[in-house]
Amino acid sequence: MANLEGVRPRGAKSDHIVWITLHSDTARLSEIYRSILAAARDVGLGPDVLPDFLGIEESGNVATLGQDEMNGSLLEQLLREALSTKTDHPST
Repeated sequence: MANLEGVRPRGAKSDHIVWITLHSDTARLSEIYRSILAAARDVGLGPDVLPDFLGIEESGNVATLGQDEMNGSLLEQLLREALSTKTDHPST
């Protein structure tokens, strides 16, 4: 998610779409987060190596602070830019 401003044309080209999708569904984001932590635990990465930064490994949902400041028109603009970039450069 290092390319939310879109300045890296070839790096993380789907960041805008991923961010918009997960931002709108915190339950889904929480589930993905827990799946990643579970996979890490399965391969032996304990909390000392990969802590539960959000404190929701066992249960709960991601709490997004300040998201009420993001209005729909900004999200729509980001999505339109992401989609136009994707269709302008389908091979990248």
